[in-house]
Parts: sequence; C-alpha cells; structure tokens
Amino acid sequence: MPDNIPHSPGFVIARDPTGKLIMTDQAGRQHVGVVVVRAFPISDPHYAVSICDSRGHEIAYVASLETLPPETRQLLETELARREFMPTIQRILNDPPHTEPTQWQVLTDRGTITFRLERDSDVRRYGEHTVLVIDSNGMHYQIPDLRQLDVHSRRVLDRVL
Repeated sequence: MPDNIPHSPGFVIARDPTGKLIMTDQAGRQHVGVVVVRAFPISDPHYAVSICDSRGHEIAYVASLETLPPETRQLLETELARREFMPTIQRILNDPPHTEPTQWQVLTDRGTITFRLERDSDVRRYGEHTVLVIDSNGMHYQIPDLRQLDVHSRRVLDRVL
C-alpha cells in the first residue's frame, strides 16, 4: 500500500444531502462519492476496509472497523451492508444442464430467484464448506455451509465445484 494513503482515523466521512458519501482527508481535500469495500468480505469481514474514490482508487485504509469512532463505524457498516447485499442460497430448485450458460432457480433467504450463470467457474469455494455464486449480472449469493443443503442441491454443486 502506498505511504500516501491515510490509515484510520486520519479522515472524516459523512453523507451529503443526496446520500453520497464524502470523505475529507487529513489535508482537508473532499472526495465526493467514495465507495467502501471490504478486502476480505467472506473470510475476514471485520478487518481491512478500503475507501475508494469514484474512480476506484484507494484513498484511505481502515485496518479494523473497531478502531473508528462509533458514528464513523456505524456509517461505514451501514454502507457496507447496503453494498454487500448477499442472499443466502438455501436450496437449488432446478437441475441446470451441463452446458454453459445455465439458468438456475434457487430458494434463498429472500425468496425464490432465477438467474443465469455464465460459466461453472462463477461458483467458487471459500474454505472447506462455504460457496460463493456470482450470476451474470454480478449479483453474489452465498452458501455458508454446503453440509446444510439437501442432497439434490449438493449434487448440482458437485458438478460445478
């Protein structure tokens, strides 16, 4: 990481009247429309958070949200939750064909969803039992524990993992 990127709490962050995040750095420069991103959203969600400008360049780094003042921490956690909306797949309802792309119908904690999966590599294993599925629109779905799925769902996933 470049030395010129401030580490927490060397910045102030707030929301403007239109809802955009504004970060003011130690030099007093305002960055409008910043984006908050976790470096490791699945494996270590409470550590390593980047604040990026509207072009995606990192302008601040937070090693741990716990080091921030309560108001700042709450604002960043709210923004991260909004950005990281990730339904949990509870069951795969259809039997997608073995050819790519495929259409999947799944039951999630948010209801039944149908999406297109471009390639098998868009189903990724994280750790021994956690799976991330990314549909053709870039929407992320999680399966926190493969062992909790029914036999049909595990069989479908075994084909692509």
